[in-house]
This record gives sequence, C-alpha cells and structure tokens, in this order.
Amino acid sequence: MLVGRHERALAIDGDYIHIMPAANRGLLDSVKTSSYHIKSVVYCKQSKKTPMTSVKLIVWRDGGNKTYDFEAEDSKKAAEIVSSIKNLQKTYSLERSGTVKQVGKSRNRVVKQ
Repeated sequence: MLVGRHERALAIDGDYIHIMPAANRGLLDSVKTSSYHIKSVVYCKQSKKTPMTSVKLIVWRDGGNKTYDFEAEDSKKAAEIVSSIKNLQKTYSLERSGTVKQVGKSRNRVVKQ
C-alpha cells in the first residue's frame, strides 16, 4: 500500500498545537492548518528505532483519532518536541486540577456567631 507523505510544520502556541503545511509545499498539498488543544493529544512518543528522529502524535478529533508522523532534524530535536508536548499536557492537567481544588476550599469557611 502506498502512503502519501506531505511535509508539515509543527508549532506549539500556548495550549494549542498547530500542524501547518510546509513553506515549500507542492501543487497538490493542502493549505489547511489543523489546530488541536493540548487536551486533545492522546499519545506523543519518540521512535525507539534508529535513527530515533520520528515523532508520533495522535490527537482526538470528532470522528476518532488522527495520527501524525513527524520527522525531526535529529534525535535531540525529536526528544525536545516530545518533552515539550508532555510538559504542556502535565501543566494543563495541573492547572485544571488546581481549579477544582480551589472550589472545594471555599466550603471550609469559618462562620462567627
């Protein structure tokens, strides 16, 4: 089976990941940018096979999961991409759980009589 590969650029902006067409796109390549909130990321991992420059990103869309395979310049850049996405997920998760805990604290008020 032949799989079409299109060059894409990955950008991380705040809580969003943008997947954009490369600057030197071909005639038949899409010009559409896909944007996903960090909570939509299901899986992000660096390939363990040599030359460890591949990054697999799976995001949740309305119809199911969408898989993207990226090729970094080198294994260090691939590790940096995965680390950035995982840290962003962790930060977002902590922010969300912190908001929930603050709501619970408001119940413990001291009432003077």
